[in-house]
Amino acid sequence: MGVNNALGKTISDSAGGDIPLRPFNLFGLFGLPQDAQAAVQSLSTAGAVEFTKKFPQGMALDAQGKATGCTDGPALVNGVRYYSWSGTKTINESAKGNPLLQFLLGVSGTSRDLFGDAPNDGLVGVCSSKLGESLGNQPLNHLQEVNSDLGLRDPSAPDVPSLYRMHVNKLRQAGL
Repeated sequence: MGVNNALGKTISDSAGGDIPLRPFNLFGLFGLPQDAQAAVQSLSTAGAVEFTKKFPQGMALDAQGKATGCTDGPALVNGVRYYSWSGTKTINESAKGNPLLQFLLGVSGTSRDLFGDAPNDGLVGVCSSKLGESLGNQPLNHLQEVNSDLGLRDPSAPDVPSLYRMHVNKLRQAGL
């Protein structure tokens, strides 16, 4: 068992059964098997290609089943609606001028190494995140999008909970 799997198992085992912390189980780790290597593999290019082959719904694909680039896919497939939105502000950009944030996030230009000049949120490229109908882009980095930025807010970024409420209202208005 690798170090990462051991850490995941320790967190999971320390949680025990139905404990009061279960509602705060943000990552679904409690009581579940851990496989850090499989998790990393699933996020690799090869893992993403494999996932797309298994679950192509909502993706814009060519005749060979490969993603066609930075275009919206079908918004409705087999009665399921697909929507997506993207962040366009890298973690590096959010940390500029904030030494504490730079230290905590360990920013080093990684997103530029991965994406070049293509728009991205520091972890996911805008074109890679297209699924179904695009709801647009937001000037957010990946940590801000998942509301895990350690409370270190970029004052110029949109309020993430309000953004999610706006999207939920759009889904409600669509009858979902």
